[in-house]
Amino acid sequence: MLDFDRALRLDETALELVSDAIGDLTPSAWSRPTPCDGWSVRDLVEHMTAEHLAICGGTRPDGGPASAFKVVAGRWLGYFAGRATSTVFIPSLRSRQSTRTVLAVHLADMVVHRWDLAAALGQELEPPDELLQAAQAVATFVTDPAGPLVGEDRAYRAALPEVGGDRPIDALIRRYGRDPRWRAP
Repeated sequence: MLDFDRALRLDETALELVSDAIGDLTPSAWSRPTPCDGWSVRDLVEHMTAEHLAICGGTRPDGGPASAFKVVAGRWLGYFAGRATSTVFIPSLRSRQSTRTVLAVHLADMVVHRWDLAAALGQELEPPDELLQAAQAVATFVTDPAGPLVGEDRAYRAALPEVGGDRPIDALIRRYGRDPRWRAP
């Protein structure tokens, strides 16, 4: 697993990728479907905002979903700065986790959600190699089918089978139960 400083730095990179993509959305993009069953782009962004707030606290900022996400992403990073040896309560798990673990899992989630946004918009995603490699390492741990996070009504869907010739981002997306060939209807 990543050390705290590297996890925080990579998490910041992942959040910037997501925040930049959200900031570039056109008004018509908000209603587009995503690979997340039944969710529009707006639903996905609101979900990410709410999940951040559930951990770092506070209320949703006024304004639209793009500005709210940007503010909350900044709060998230501020919340974790200087907390290398702390633990954090994760409401969805009803348990405390090390900040290092939370940041590592979060950066992988942000890479996957950035892919969700790209797929919804008909774009390709090539995250920075260091970020993608870190996300792949985390995915091996958190998407273990025998682990507590995978399955019906849990954080992650079961992984899809690997396909020869997949790009690294495609393999990561399959680990999280998504089809990298998904296209918006």
